[in-house]
Amino acid sequence: MFAGLDDAEAAELGGLFARGGILRDGAGEVLRFMEEHSEDAGSPAGILLFATLEGGTASALGCELLARLRTKFPAMPILVIGVLPLAGVSSVVTAPWHVALALQAIRRHASAALLFSNDQLLASAARDWHLPQPGYAEANLLIAECLSALTAPLRFGGSDTPPVDLRELLAGFAADDIPLLTAQCRPLAALADRRLKATTLPWLMQRAVKVSGMEQAPALAAFLRVRLEPGDAWVQDDAPLHVRLTGRTGVGLHESAVVVAESPVIRRTLHRLARQARELLKLESAPSLCAQLGVSMEEVRAAVEALS
Repeated sequence: MFAGLDDAEAAELGGLFARGGILRDGAGEVLRFMEEHSEDAGSPAGILLFATLEGGTASALGCELLARLRTKFPAMPILVIGVLPLAGVSSVVTAPWHVALALQAIRRHASAALLFSNDQLLASAARDWHLPQPGYAEANLLIAECLSALTAPLRFGGSDTPPVDLRELLAGFAADDIPLLTAQCRPLAALADRRLKATTLPWLMQRAVKVSGMEQAPALAAFLRVRLEPGDAWVQDDAPLHVRLTGRTGVGLHESAVVVAESPVIRRTLHRLARQARELLKLESAPSLCAQLGVSMEEVRAAVEALS
């Protein structure tokens, strides 16, 4: 989806995109697409929305789309997925405000938020996956790994994944406020003793939860991506299913464990962003910055206070 492009900017894209592939009324176009192709999608049990949190125009578009989706599908579980900015000085001055306004919309309209910390992703890329000098590309690889482990069982169960219902999954994270979840992904080789050639699924699940540091989380879900041999089944009458370990640590090789839970890391990141957002409110330029965003100071203050 491309939004906020004028004719000159669109022309620079040349023939890369088909005519009509650039969406002007982004939220409206998405809803129309869903209506026109609803039969192709069958009867979805939930909606996953990947939203920009740090940006300006894209963040506003995501909030608008989320609000429209909630109005059109009032009973549908909606899981919003977003990435929190790195610690330090961002090139986007008003990024903390964008996050605050986006989280305000998410709390109003979403069923849950699956938030990734860029700092945590980069640390995991170096520590667990041995990726040299990880950057945003490597962080995106780990996000894709987490989401592929989550979306496959939501779409359908197969030979390598048991089915999961989004409504039942989110019900396990019941809270006064909507759950703010995160996902951590680790290679199976980093979980088990290197001397082991095989282990059981229950052991791997327990180990993944322990290593993630989220054992005390209010609720959690764990997903394994493994290659099963022909004839294997997820449920055996006599013994837990054994998994053969190859020792691979490459991303996307179906040898990883993903743990989804409420995480103190996300809460700490939101507290940090709230502090930065409050400092922005003290600047003399704050009123003009709010005017550029198209929101009032009162709206920003309310969103910032709700952020932490």
